[in-house]
Amino acid sequence: MFFSSNLRHLRRVHNLTQEALANHLGVSLKKIGSYEEERATPKLEPLLEIANFFSVTLEQFINQDLSIEPESKNAPELPELKKYAAAERLRVLSITQDRNENEYIELVRSDSEEDYIKGYSDIDFVAGLPKCQLPALPLNHTYRAFEISDSLLAAPTNSIVVGAFVADWNELKDNEPCIIVSENTGIIFRKIKNQITQNDTLLLEDTNGQFSSYSVLVEDIEEIWRFAAFISLDFPEVPTQVNQLRQTLQTLQSALEILESNKKESSTN
Repeated sequence: MFFSSNLRHLRRVHNLTQEALANHLGVSLKKIGSYEEERATPKLEPLLEIANFFSVTLEQFINQDLSIEPESKNAPELPELKKYAAAERLRVLSITQDRNENEYIELVRSDSEEDYIKGYSDIDFVAGLPKCQLPALPLNHTYRAFEISDSLLAAPTNSIVVGAFVADWNELKDNEPCIIVSENTGIIFRKIKNQITQNDTLLLEDTNGQFSSYSVLVEDIEEIWRFAAFISLDFPEVPTQVNQLRQTLQTLQSALEILESNKKESSTN
């Protein structure tokens, strides 16, 4: 995404200081600085206002390096599907922030899955989702949390999976666990195999081995979130093998105690 560099470039082209631009847009000088330094990203409405101020389209502002001269019209263009996978075709991500412009992590509950698939890009809908912040996650990522449901079997039951937003799907690596948001499949959590360059699909695999692998077309996917963390609401059970080993040791110990007792009785007699 080129928003920050484009903002800095366009401001300089128009011979505007950060303070002058802030005054024109009716925002604080601190906010312009945070935009240019990639410490914050504006919401959709102010983003549109800035793009309109500089007379560029929103897609150009976000996805095109405006400091580079346009290539020859004869240069081949990527097919629309390739542009979509690489985020070269606009993909709106709605976020919410606190007063200090720190992003919240919105929680998508299992009973609101269908609503999220329809309203994931709606700022008002996203703003109405439950929110939290986790201090241990790496900075410079946008996160969203998804409650485990019947369609999310790759993590412990009663867990909340936290994902980091993936803009360019070409960078996804094989066997990465990801949250896939799609109208066709719902919200699912699977390990993926990246087959975008071969046939414009992702191969989805169940980490529990309960379902067969299947492919999803890139054009049918709305969002992808790379696994970042999960929060379990249940205390983990001790593995069955450990329980069996413990019971075996207890049985052996009891048997040894009986043998020792019998040995003492024999020597006494």
